[in-house]
This record gives sequence, C-alpha cells and structure tokens, in this order.
Amino acid sequence: INIFCEVFIFLLKSKKTEKKVIAYILSYVFSTATIKNCLIYLNLKQMINSKNSRKIIHTFEGHIYEKYLNYKFKNSMNKIEFIGYQHTGLDGYENALYYPNLEKFLPNKILCISRVDMKIIKKKLRMKNVFSIGRHLSKNKKNNWKLITVNNKIPKILVLVENDIEKVQSLISKINDFKNIITLTIRPHPEQFNFVKKKLNISNVKFSNLKNFKDDLKKNDILIFQNSTIHYEAIRNGLLVLRLDSDKKLLFMKKKMENNIKVKNLKNLITKIKNIKKLNYKSYIKYSELKFPNLNFSKLNWVLQQ
Repeated sequence: INIFCEVFIFLLKSKKTEKKVIAYILSYVFSTATIKNCLIYLNLKQMINSKNSRKIIHTFEGHIYEKYLNYKFKNSMNKIEFIGYQHTGLDGYENALYYPNLEKFLPNKILCISRVDMKIIKKKLRMKNVFSIGRHLSKNKKNNWKLITVNNKIPKILVLVENDIEKVQSLISKINDFKNIITLTIRPHPEQFNFVKKKLNISNVKFSNLKNFKDDLKKNDILIFQNSTIHYEAIRNGLLVLRLDSDKKLLFMKKKMENNIKVKNLKNLITKIKNIKKLNYKSYIKYSELKFPNLNFSKLNWVLQQ
C-alpha cells in the first residue's frame, strides 16, 4: 500500500507521457484483485474475532486469495488453525495449486475427497497433514444409465463449455440435421455465459441459466464434457458421459472405457447412444466412486478434533 501511495503521488506530478507509463506500472503494483483480497482478509479477521473461532475451513483450489489468507493469518493470528478443502478432484496438473510450494502460503491441514487425491497432494506439496474425507452425501445408487430405464424418449444432451469453444462449436454445428431425434443444451461457465452465448449462436441449441449444475443433471440424459469433474457426478446420476476427443488422459479410467466414450461429431454421438447397452454402467460407477467417494463424517470430525 505504501508503494502504491508513493507511485500515485508521483503520478499526479508527472507529465502526460510519464503518467501513461506510470499508470500502466501502477496497475500491476496494486490491482482490483489485490483490493478484493485485502477486503476478504479484513472481513474474515473481523468474523474470527467476533466469534472467537479456533479453526477455519476454506476452499483449497489454488486461488491467490487462499494463499494470501494463509500467509496473513499465520503472521498475525498463529493460534488459529486453517484447514483447506480440495473438493473438485485432481489429476496432478493443477500448477496453481502446487506452486509456489512455500509453507507460508499453505494451510495447516488439507482435506481432499479421495485417497487418490491425497497421494497427489502429499507428493506435490511434500506435506503430511493431508486427509481424505470424501465428498458426496450417501444416497440411493442408480442401477443403470437413464436412457436404458426410459423407453421411447428423445435424448436430452447437456454440453459443458470449458476451454475449447471451437471444439464445442464444431460438435453442435450440424444440430439441424438431428433436431428431431436429440435436444442440445449448452452450459457455459457462469463467468463466460454471455460470451459463449454470443459465440455459439446456433438455432435449435438452448442455453442453461440454472445456477446449480445438479439441476441440469436432473433434467438431462447425457453429458458431453472435456475435462470437467462434473462428469463424476453425472455418472452417479445415471447420465451417459461422452467426452470430446482429447489428448489428456482420464486418470484411473481404463483405456477401453475411455475410448468408448469419445465423440467427435453428432453422427458419432448418435451411434454411441444406439450402442449404450455396450457401455457397462457398473464399471463407470465404480470409476466415479473411486475418485468421488461418499463423505466420511467420522473421519472429518476426527481431523477437526486433532
């Protein structure tokens, strides 16, 4: 903040050309994101003091504000135990999560959803206090794909837009040739909704504005994804999961299973739907439960009591 003030004062006294250069530099010294991080820290500090808290659980996704909170509270309130919860599932390529690997930016303990993720975090961060507690609340299991249990139904397909918009655009571009046998709904990331809707402005394609993705899973029969961990949840809900062709391997999914769910175009997709009985649901649900097991409340309570 002191650096920002000094540069800002110098900016006021500078000439027009100098002001442009300094303003550019200033935007990197103190951005709106920095202000937001400071406000999060101050608000949380006030809450901790008012509630006399001793343990704080926060998300552990590699965001700057998470590292900033751990750093600030370790210096100012070292009696508070900070516990990070990594709740989305990992594949080992999340660089923002693992770097910089400095203790001052890490929570005291890390919770994660599976033993697979626990091993990844321990290896990447060389940290001992990592615990697998699961994620899902226990509920009745599905016995098969939705499409098999309901006959004479027009398949409802939910398409997730992640990073490669062009690949999604290529997939859905021929929808008019199949509009009478399938329906397509696009689900962009909330922050990119308007941009994606403008980019993928194709007739006979709907856009979902539901806030909770679980509501979309209930309404649809098939999920098309690239790398999103939502596909684990989709399998549990009986959705046939189909993956846009990708070079990135799905960890712990057998090669044959992975090849069987790859799609390149809508014609290919229709063929997959017709051959759905060849995809063993039990194999895919087993894969999903390996990465996304049920929440273990007793293990969570044990960690919090330590």
